[in-house]
Amino acid sequence: MRFSPLALTRSVVRNANDEGPLSAQAVLALDRDEEFPAEGCAILDEAGLNSLYVPPDLGGALYSYPTLVHALAQVAGYDLTLAIAHAKTFLGAAPVWLAGERAQAARLARRVLDGAVVSWGLTERGHGADLLAGELSAAWTADGWSLTGSKWMINNARRCGLICVLARTAPEGGPLGFSLLLVDTGELPLGTCERLPKLHTHGVRGADISGIAFVKAPVPHEALVGPAGTGLETTLKALQVTRTLCPALSIGTASHAVRLAQCQLGVLERYSHKAAILPVTRRVLGQVVATLWIMESVAYVAARYLHLMPEQMSVVSAIAKALVPTLADEAMESLRELMGVRGYLETDMFQKVERDNRIVAIFDGSTPVNEDALLKQLPHLSRTGRDALSESAAEAVFRLGSMGGDLPAIEWQELRLVSTAGCDLVRAVPRLVAEIRHRRTCMAFRGRLDAFEELVRRTLTQADGYVPATPTPAEDFTLARRYEVCFAGAACLAVRLGDAPVDDLWLEACLARVMECAAGSSSPFPEPDVYDEVSMDAGRLFPMAEGTSDGR
Repeated sequence: MRFSPLALTRSVVRNANDEGPLSAQAVLALDRDEEFPAEGCAILDEAGLNSLYVPPDLGGALYSYPTLVHALAQVAGYDLTLAIAHAKTFLGAAPVWLAGERAQAARLARRVLDGAVVSWGLTERGHGADLLAGELSAAWTADGWSLTGSKWMINNARRCGLICVLARTAPEGGPLGFSLLLVDTGELPLGTCERLPKLHTHGVRGADISGIAFVKAPVPHEALVGPAGTGLETTLKALQVTRTLCPALSIGTASHAVRLAQCQLGVLERYSHKAAILPVTRRVLGQVVATLWIMESVAYVAARYLHLMPEQMSVVSAIAKALVPTLADEAMESLRELMGVRGYLETDMFQKVERDNRIVAIFDGSTPVNEDALLKQLPHLSRTGRDALSESAAEAVFRLGSMGGDLPAIEWQELRLVSTAGCDLVRAVPRLVAEIRHRRTCMAFRGRLDAFEELVRRTLTQADGYVPATPTPAEDFTLARRYEVCFAGAACLAVRLGDAPVDDLWLEACLARVMECAAGSSSPFPEPDVYDEVSMDAGRLFPMAEGTSDGR
């Protein structure tokens, strides 16, 4: 099966016009009434988006993970609630693609392609991100497994036909005491499964964030995903995949916010002038657009990493998930301040977009959880960083920024809990910088390029002496953020060296913003003149952020 991005675009645009189910009026009404976007999900099903949730060897269209990231960013550019509601099926199915038996995966693939909704039951009330504290148990019986307990704050828990549940299969728990089971809720006897009430959330108000409870629910032996006792390992590996999908959500909402702010600033008047032409407006808007370009580069490169170097995804996914939603929050705060009270209060959609995006940072592990995972690997990253980059690794790094050519199939079994190979993209910064200089495309911003290379060198030197502690001291997270920023700058270099539709102005603006992020600059009046030039071209976004151009 093949997926057509153009068909999805046409379908979404057609239904976003006037009184369509994806129009601004319809989206705001659903949000106001906390109604699930059922009609929107049906439109995405008809466009074949669910085929991107299934690997090609199982009959699906997931030939390119960047295509899925791009498609989800596009949907989120209209309504984040809809993107979250529909994409949850991929999250619920991913553990089966990674560890399930072939027959089990084939059955699930057929269900997903037919439109089945799949959820992922990880968290429980009172335990949050502490998966080892989970109490939902699965007891072995002659006929299968008996599930008792509940999962809470689960996306689509009231609507799913299947749910992949992390269950305690050894009473003592521990890393080997949990297993994953794919539960078909339609096959459970009456009284053994209860859907828990929907939660009233601050953002994504129409999403089905709810729960599910089991009471001695009988599940067949073949529901087990992977060997018993490997549930936690499979979950942690699957999260490396799903965490790289979350940035698409923030890219969509951030690009939506930029369009809304541009329209609002175009009609607001300040000091007898249109707000959009004021110097501070142009500069701040340029800074926000540069931030969005960085977000897109990180997300795109991380998505290609899954095909090219999956063994490093434990590092890359943590960086992408921690950095991109944080940058989106910062960008929206800048836009809100730029529009002012009047502009903000007159733009209902902007208020919804900003509320919605805040939840992305806590999906699939919060920002501190992901940065802590990165810090735990820093000593190993610094050791491998001193090793010479092999030619094969260098070749893979240079392919990260390309938008053309077929990608190798995703090797799910190559995912690792810890990256023994380090992070080749950050290690390759000297090569990337040298290639930029060789092409003589950086004469106007050689100083920024030199400053970034020095930032990477100092960061790796600091990481070389880092000793993880438990619990992690608060000040250590500054080092994690600096390493994330180094990755982001390297991703921008790789994209510029590839065949993406970007130029020197794009790279200069990205590097200026990267250095600001590294310095922790919170000034509302950014300095680089390059932002003035960027703001004049603010409508030209990376293709990943495609959406409406009329500011809805």
